[in-house]
Amino acid sequence: MHLLIVEGDPSSSFLLCMQLRHLGYGNITVSHTYADANERLFAQPRPELVLIDLPHEQAGTVAPLATAIRQLGIDFITLIGCDPPALPAAYDTTILLNRPPGMSDLIDAITLARRYS
Repeated sequence: MHLLIVEGDPSSSFLLCMQLRHLGYGNITVSHTYADANERLFAQPRPELVLIDLPHEQAGTVAPLATAIRQLGIDFITLIGCDPPALPAAYDTTILLNRPPGMSDLIDAITLARRYS
């Protein structure tokens, strides 16, 4: 399975990649900006699952990315802080996961996301 991680902080994306590799996922791409992530959605191979870090101040600006992900039929998980921001409608069907995610929470979120595809 090809995964795309959208995470602005290189340290956080590195930790998330390590967790995912430990779970057996080897085909992982990291985008540090929403613009880059949007381009990667249309590149080959197309990701099958996207994990998006969603800082409070960017909840509205990332809505077009979430809409594109849904239109392409790609599953996605949104990493949020303790107090989730008001999410745009494009996030109605996302799996929400508190960060930093524990291994069991990450496994559960991926399982749920794949089930709803």
